[in-house]
Order: sequence, then C-alpha cells, then structure tokens
Amino acid sequence: MCILSGPGRPLGSSMRVAGIALAFVGVSLQSLGLVLQKKAQNEESCNTTVSNAFAFNAPDEDEDENEDDEDDTESLDLPEVETDIEYLKSKTWRIGFAIFLVGSVLCFVALGWIGPSMLVIVSSFALVMNLILSPIM
Repeated sequence: MCILSGPGRPLGSSMRVAGIALAFVGVSLQSLGLVLQKKAQNEESCNTTVSNAFAFNAPDEDEDENEDDEDDTESLDLPEVETDIEYLKSKTWRIGFAIFLVGSVLCFVALGWIGPSMLVIVSSFALVMNLILSPIM
C-alpha cells in the first residue's frame, strides 16, 4: 500500500527531495563555517607574525664585532611566544564554528531521509562551495 502526498506522488518521494535540499543547505553551511574559521586563523597568524616582527630588537651595529658569541645572544631581546591557539578567542572563529555545527546537524537529519549513499554524493558539493567562498573571504 502506497501513501500518496500530492497529485500521484508517494510520500517517500517528497521526503527524499526535502532530504536532498536539506543536505545541500547543510553542506553549504559546513563549508561557510570552515571558511570563516580559516579566515579567523589566518588573520590571527598574520597579526601575531606582524607584532612579533616589530617586537624583535636587533643589536646595534655600533657595538664591537669582536665580542664573544655568548654576549651576542644575551643582548637579543626576544619577544614572548604566544600560544598557537589564540584564534579560538576570535568572534569570527566562534561564529564559523557555530555555523559549521548547524550544517552538521542538518546533514545528520538529512542522513535519515536520503541515506548515506546519497549524502556522500551531495557532500561533494562542499568542494564547489569552497571554490566559491574562498576567494570572497
């Protein structure tokens, strides 16, 4: 016995279409979230690199060049090294992570409607979304 939904269409068919649409939205949100996270990480690494570059104090050239190597290393004023995960505090990274989580939940819901074989095919759309979003951001 087939349950109909609409003019001559089985209910399962409309669920499959909704699942595919939901999977496309989920994959798009996952890609957007990942691009935002990478943007935040790149911005933080650029800020850290620039600030570390200006914080380095090179020894004056007027000093005697005949001093021991040991004295040269003592005269360098090296900046403190920050941790590599400072980007986690960025608002952009957190928004990207939240968007990625929403996309993952949508893909999980779509998995029940369309099955894993169809979800894997739709997930390849993430590459297209990355190609579109990466140059924009």
